[in-house]
Amino acid sequence: MQEKFAHANAGDFIVTAQEGHYSLLSIRSLTDKTLLLEEITVPCKQIHLKTIDWKKWAAEEAPGHTSWTLYEIDRTSGELIECFSYSKNGWLYLDSSEQFLPRLMRLPLEWVPSTQRKKIGHKAAGEVDRRSLWNPPLVVEGKKVTKPAFDVFNAHWPDDGSKLATCVIEIYYAKDQPDFPFPYWVEVHSPHYTFKMRTVDSGHHLVSSKNGPMPRKPSVISEITRKRKP
Repeated sequence: MQEKFAHANAGDFIVTAQEGHYSLLSIRSLTDKTLLLEEITVPCKQIHLKTIDWKKWAAEEAPGHTSWTLYEIDRTSGELIECFSYSKNGWLYLDSSEQFLPRLMRLPLEWVPSTQRKKIGHKAAGEVDRRSLWNPPLVVEGKKVTKPAFDVFNAHWPDDGSKLATCVIEIYYAKDQPDFPFPYWVEVHSPHYTFKMRTVDSGHHLVSSKNGPMPRKPSVISEITRKRKP
């Protein structure tokens, strides 16, 4: 996944749905060293999905949102450097169990051949499997793409004692968008834990109403100032 972000651009975004909320995740900025991701969450009941313009919504202070968070990630190591909440007007500490995306970005991906992919319907006993490949919906700038094609990869979560330990995570990337950094579908396969992240929209050139760099803690600013003094 880190390689995917090597070709990304500021303003690339996806909107995902899970547990009664939509989450807009966008690239605020990226440099050779860091990736700045912005996430805005809003209850589904606050949004009319068929008419929403997500770029306009974000530019107008995201009315109805319940959380607004900025994540700074080291592009070399994939480690989370800093996390700031605009909603709480302060910095957040996230333990490793709460850092799903940064940790997922560090896992190696294995391409899944079509013979091992999820199919539509049930296979008839004793017959050649001619079922079509299952693909998630693909929506770009509010428009649903007809017959989308995807590349599918698996990632294996390490045995770290978390609820994701040893889980297989299936990730779908749009085949016709090789430079788009975000997956359109993420699904966790485990006998004891289920999770699906579906994407309801995506696009480019999103401009946040917040803008600017990652806010720094006063102690960090003081240390930088001290080091600059002759």
